[in-house]
Amino acid sequence: MRRTLPYLIIVLTTLPVFAADHPYLLGRGIADVTGPARGAQMWGFVRDGQITEGIHTRLFSRAFIIAERDKPESRIAFVSIDIGSTTHDMQLEVVEQLQKKYADAYSLHNVILSATHTHSGPGGYWHWGGDSPLGSSFSQAHFDTIVNGIVQSISEAHDELAPGSIQLNQGSVEGAGANRSITAYDANPAEERARYDSTTDKGMTLLKLTNDSGPIGMINWFASHPTAMTFDNCLISGDHKGYASQQFEKSIGNNFVAAFAQTNCGDVTPNLNLNNTGPGQNEFETTRIIGERQLAEAQRL
Repeated sequence: MRRTLPYLIIVLTTLPVFAADHPYLLGRGIADVTGPARGAQMWGFVRDGQITEGIHTRLFSRAFIIAERDKPESRIAFVSIDIGSTTHDMQLEVVEQLQKKYADAYSLHNVILSATHTHSGPGGYWHWGGDSPLGSSFSQAHFDTIVNGIVQSISEAHDELAPGSIQLNQGSVEGAGANRSITAYDANPAEERARYDSTTDKGMTLLKLTNDSGPIGMINWFASHPTAMTFDNCLISGDHKGYASQQFEKSIGNNFVAAFAQTNCGDVTPNLNLNNTGPGQNEFETTRIIGERQLAEAQRL
């Protein structure tokens, strides 16, 4: 469904998110998960010869732990990671490492791994071997880099858990995505299409996390494929979501963690000209523009 909210939002909106007495325990953490910057088949576009040749922006794991203050065992760890996709093997390894440190505080039931879906990271972390359609053959070192970064970010969030409050807001982002398969979309029943005022989901849902020191983190969900860095690109990049995250974090400082998480991006492209270009004059400018449009709405919310 186009408008399905993330599981975390469904859980949190059943709770009193605007209580003034810090009803939650909150923590946030961030760690680098940048893979091999030279010589690795890139993930996402499945193009021979698209091999990493350097770094545009580094890739990060951003973790948030949320628990009811009077029931800390209710915790949820949500992690947004600047990679193309997560895997079951990745989640199993993350949980195994967390349980060595924190016993049964974390499990498959409360650790949520969410990829931003950037197409400009190195591949090779799927346990498929051989010629994977999603990157090069398996690299244990790259897999370990991602897993260790996720575990580090969750550990940072765990170690700083403190009473805090959550605020929720929703808005709309204009000019950050277009439907790349409008012919297919128009094949939907007329009564279905009539329910929406756009051929893409423009909604942004945002959570603001605050403790006694002030704002400590932000998570938002918005649908747009991170393909502003196109199939001609050979630089590792968090694309427009990675750009927006880093700019938000720089604007706040104080170890603030800002996750621009992915949601129902399906056929939503940031290349508004619908020919692998635009709105910028090149892919770097498009990445910045699409990131800044999300950033502006996130800051407003």
